[in-house]
Amino acid sequence: MMNKLSAYIKDHRVLSYFSALVLCLSLAGIYYFILRPYERTDNAYVGANYATIATQVPGPITKIYIDNNQYVKAGDLLFEVDERPFKIAVNKAQANLELTGKEVREVAASVEQAAAAAQKAKANLANQKINTERVVKLADQGVLPAEDKDDATTKLEAAQDTYNEALAALAQARINLGKLGDQNEEVRYAIAELERAQLELSYTKIYAPINGQVSNCILYTGQYMEVGTEQFAIISNNEFWVDANYNETQLNHMQVGQAASIAIDMYPGKEFIGEIISISGASGTVFSLLPPQNATGNWVKVTQRVPVRILIKNLDNKYPLRIGTSANVRVRVLP
Repeated sequence: MMNKLSAYIKDHRVLSYFSALVLCLSLAGIYYFILRPYERTDNAYVGANYATIATQVPGPITKIYIDNNQYVKAGDLLFEVDERPFKIAVNKAQANLELTGKEVREVAASVEQAAAAAQKAKANLANQKINTERVVKLADQGVLPAEDKDDATTKLEAAQDTYNEALAALAQARINLGKLGDQNEEVRYAIAELERAQLELSYTKIYAPINGQVSNCILYTGQYMEVGTEQFAIISNNEFWVDANYNETQLNHMQVGQAASIAIDMYPGKEFIGEIISISGASGTVFSLLPPQNATGNWVKVTQRVPVRILIKNLDNKYPLRIGTSANVRVRVLP
């Protein structure tokens, strides 16, 4: 009887050991094949591109075409700034261009006059040379008195001086004129001033640069807009991602292109599919305003987190995403 009892206990011990072994192997298999291939974190937030809206010219708002949280398309008119002073500037620049063109035409006419005077002086000089040569020859032959020779020589020198002065006046007139037509320096400057005034006038109408949702918009008619002051943002709805902050110890097998499963806290039960598109080259603390200094004697080692950007690939209009909202991310790091 005792032998049968001992054999029964022994068999049950073997069975218990075997059952424990099977359980351990099962747990190891579950860990290796189900849990280990994934790296998880709940330190993740939804992100997207967005454009901040500001004016490039100052002035009060005259018209508003949007409301906060409204969806807009690229090119939609958002609001207008008072355009009256900029229209005046355009008219002034236009008038200045016309006056400049008139002045240039007057200078061009003076160039033509100087050219005609130089041509006349050249012809007079040529005639005076011929006359002087004749008088000198006759005076040397004794036909004319010596006084005539001196007088002819003096007139030739005067004609030469007149021609030189005419050439100098023509050169100065050409310098004053500069280049011709639209290539003239003063004309080009006046054209540039007109284009600048027209550009500033166009800035009084502010258009949406991207498709997306207006956010944090508080505008009212009469509100004075300062140049470069951000008024609101348009959040792009073309692309969303999750910035997941993983512990540095989780990055060993993580790489760009790996698939990810994303659960957004605001949509329980909805799974979003993602793909790693970049892994930061630094931990999140490196670029903070006050990065930690570990050169002191009371340094305590703290596991750092590294941002991993994961693109959401199955956007669904039924589940609109909001930047800054929380998410849980699971990345498959092993095949």
